[in-house]
Amino acid sequence: MDSTACSASRISSAAGRIDLFLSNEKTQYLAGKVLLANSK
Repeated sequence: MDSTACSASRISSAAGRIDLFLSNEKTQYLAGKVLLANSK
């Protein structure tokens, strides 16, 4: 496997973890509070 394919698979697995993280309702709630605080 060349380095570009390796990094691409690593990025896609990281993206999958982020999707799982964001699918958690409590995480979405906290992220929303942080975004609101930063937008003021």
